[in-house]
Parts: sequence; structure tokens; C-alpha cells
Amino acid sequence: MISALVRGVCDHLGASADQTSSVELCAVEAVTNAIKHAYRGIPGNRITLEVCYTSERLDLSVLDQGLRMPPEQQEKFATGSHVFEFDPDDLNSLPEGGMGLEIIRQEMDQTSWSEEAAGNCLRMTKFLLPLASL
Repeated sequence: MISALVRGVCDHLGASADQTSSVELCAVEAVTNAIKHAYRGIPGNRITLEVCYTSERLDLSVLDQGLRMPPEQQEKFATGSHVFEFDPDDLNSLPEGGMGLEIIRQEMDQTSWSEEAAGNCLRMTKFLLPLASL
């Protein structure tokens, strides 16, 4: 459902296929992270996806009321984790986690995470370029 919603909004805004794929991937990853980490996979919890847009930008907020993001993950999300800097020939160097947040950080133009009165909020912004300028 998240994919279909985000794809529909991107189509409505005239986003390119690359922009749409990036935003769709990041939205699904953010919701998956909330399910997996904030709620530890326990079903029946609320996750809210807020979508705001103009012709120039798309803002997504994923809100949950689960566990907060650990401080070390908050720092990696804010500054970058270097999780993709590994030797593909060395199986012991392959990362076991943390790739989703780094994908979000790299694919979106602006990102932030905060703990608010209503719970956790992951914000993501993608600036949309007119198709003629791509």
C-alpha cells in the first residue's frame, strides 16, 4: 500500500521514474524499519505516513509510537554510516544491518529523525525537478 500511495503521488506530480523509485524505496524502508525496530515486529501497532507536496518538493513523514531509535543509530543517520564501504570479496566485512537508513539518507535530499510528543518521526524530502530539466 505504501508503494502504491507514493507512486501515485509521484505520478501526479510528474516526477521522473528515478525520482519515483527513490522516494518509493525510502518510504517502504522507513515503514519497514518502524515495524521491525520500533515495534520489534509485533503486529497491531500504528504507523502513520504523512505526505505533503508542492510542484517542487515532496515531504514524507513516517510516525510511530514504538521504541526510539538508539543514539548511535541517530548519529549514523545524521552524519552517514559508511555501511557501504566494505570489501565484497571478504564475506566477514559484509554489514549485517544499518543499510536501510543509509539508503534513505543518500537517496533523499533532506532527512531527519526526531522524538516528539506523539512518538518518533522520520522526515524525508525529495526536491522534484521538472522532467524537461532532467
